Amino acid sequence: MNAPPPEPVQSHMPFPRKLGVILSVLLLGVPAAHAGAPTQDAGSEARPAAEPEPRTMTLTEAFAQVRRVEPIRRAGLRADLLRRTQQVVPAVVIVTDARGYLAAIAGWDGQRRYPVLWDDGSVQAREDIARFVRAFEPEAVYRLEAGRESPAWPRARADRESVFRQTLAHAAGDAADDFNAVLTALRDQGVVSPGIVLTDVDDPAWPAALALSAARYQPIGFIERPSTLNPPLTPDQADLLETAAQRLAESTGLSWTGIGDDIDAITLCLNTGTRIKTGEGARDILATTDRVGRLGDNGSGRRWAYTGQIFGSFAQSTYRAMCAVFLTPSEAFIFDGYEDTQPWITYSGREAAGVLAEMNIRAHVHAKPGNTTTHWLALTARPVRAGLIMINSMGGQAVLTFPGGTVRGGNAPILEHPAIAHIVHSFSMANAPNRATVGGAFLDRGVYAALGSVDEPYLQAFVPTPMVARRLGAGLNFAAAARLDDAPVWKLTVLGDPLITLGPPGTRLDAQRPEPAGTLTSLDETLKSALSDRELARAAEILTLLGRDADVARIAAAVLDDPDEAMTPDLAAAAIPALFRQSRHEQVVDAYTRLDESRREDPVLSDCFWYAGRFLLGSSTDADRVELIMRTNPRPGGQRIDDAEEIARRIQRRSSTESAVAYLESLRSSMTQAWELRTLNAAVDRIRTGGR
Repeated sequence: MNAPPPEPVQSHMPFPRKLGVILSVLLLGVPAAHAGAPTQDAGSEARPAAEPEPRTMTLTEAFAQVRRVEPIRRAGLRADLLRRTQQVVPAVVIVTDARGYLAAIAGWDGQRRYPVLWDDGSVQAREDIARFVRAFEPEAVYRLEAGRESPAWPRARADRESVFRQTLAHAAGDAADDFNAVLTALRDQGVVSPGIVLTDVDDPAWPAALALSAARYQPIGFIERPSTLNPPLTPDQADLLETAAQRLAESTGLSWTGIGDDIDAITLCLNTGTRIKTGEGARDILATTDRVGRLGDNGSGRRWAYTGQIFGSFAQSTYRAMCAVFLTPSEAFIFDGYEDTQPWITYSGREAAGVLAEMNIRAHVHAKPGNTTTHWLALTARPVRAGLIMINSMGGQAVLTFPGGTVRGGNAPILEHPAIAHIVHSFSMANAPNRATVGGAFLDRGVYAALGSVDEPYLQAFVPTPMVARRLGAGLNFAAAARLDDAPVWKLTVLGDPLITLGPPGTRLDAQRPEPAGTLTSLDETLKSALSDRELARAAEILTLLGRDADVARIAAAVLDDPDEAMTPDLAAAAIPALFRQSRHEQVVDAYTRLDESRREDPVLSDCFWYAGRFLLGSSTDADRVELIMRTNPRPGGQRIDDAEEIARRIQRRSSTESAVAYLESLRSSMTQAWELRTLNAAVDRIRTGGR
């Protein structure tokens, strides 16, 4: 059709015509322009995990059938049954505080549920919400303002625990505020959740505990976390976690002392140590999640449960729980950095891809010869879409070693969708909260569950990558699929919900909306207001949350192209991630230069800028200008010197070693920490000697 474009929306202030036309089109398209949802979540066609299909029998009968399969499969099959029988309202509810979150979860009604995400105002939280929305494809996205009738989050620990339990009961559809009564009624019907949850109501990870307990009907236990995330736990502190888990399991009256009985999983929703320091030696390290769930002193006895751990802020822990409950991967990203000889071939990425194909999960495989450092860095130019990531590599906590050299851990690709990760790599999770490390980078970029190592475990400690795929396809839950059967306590950790399975996450209830207490405001309606008022930064933020990156890019491009229109720091910050996902690398760099100084150090925005800049260095006629901007804006924290070294190597190739060293030395005066100076000295030595 050659119809003329709509006229710009009238405004009380002059506005550039090009941008006005774009806003008019967007207004005409709200809400019709927002993509509808399929009848099932993306990836729901993946091979069913439970046997037999629950729709052919009652849930009670299906649970009875599960008791007949191998013990190691039972927890996964039961978790999968509980997830597939969900009735999923195809909408996302965004909250901004504890009162709103409690109201939103209380609005669940038994198996009728909807995802709830927490927006703490950070770019990171907005990106995680947007990542979830792109994968979930809701019919609508709302913001919730809880009313005064909703409970506040009290100050006293005992009062918080009481409100927590009341919310669980309401989420289960029970008006009597007794979640245990709900669990008892289900047990009388033969329906028993395979897991338990431990949390601290004073810990930012409690929202994950609330969601996972409600969604999987898991008994909840409250403890005071024994320490912060760093340093590692002592053996006594780890024993406190194990004792709390055993007491909770015992209090349920269910069987729990072995694999295959009623309780086979523990979720620790705690910002506490992911490692245990067991002695004075450098290698005297164990994984917390491998210790908890074992009998005997220091975990010396047999395993009775598979454990996972969720940590992070209110927003991060919520995101990690909601992904586990409502998403299933349909695509995989496999990067196999190993040789195709023994013993490495046992972990073959290509073989794993073949197994996943049988489950209708399409894999993008990067294996020999396409598994080099050059290939890896090239992948950072665009986001990775996959919901399952499998990586085989060597190196340390901050370094990946592939053919051709090493890649810094912080150079992990940005993820377009939330993902589960299986990482065969020494030390990948040795410092998981640190985004400059291998595991920390993937968690920071959207991974919501991962298997990795907290120390040097040796290759044979990992379940071979193809076998992990087979075990997931056979219905094992993630924590069980990724661990060797009957192995002694060791150094591999599971971060995230241990009961994740690859079956479909329930049936969508078309054209229904959430019903929490409070006021729901559609983001489509908010978008109309923002567009009409020409509040471009707010409009860009909303469009990003709705998964409409192309529209964000159009607004940003129109502003950047118009000499009379200023790109504000707020609009630049809102637009940069969407511009990056749309492969508008030049505009990412241009928008980045419009940021104020503090936001140039935002981790998400600096990643987008750096990856776009790296792409332009090899492809743009304006590479010199891009390099100059990169020289003065290395990413913050542990990435700063790594990025500076990358630029120094470019200077060395183009000019001389002396010029490259001089650039690095120019950073010295701004460094105050001993570790920074040591890292800088090592980088200078590598430049001088040609090392990597």
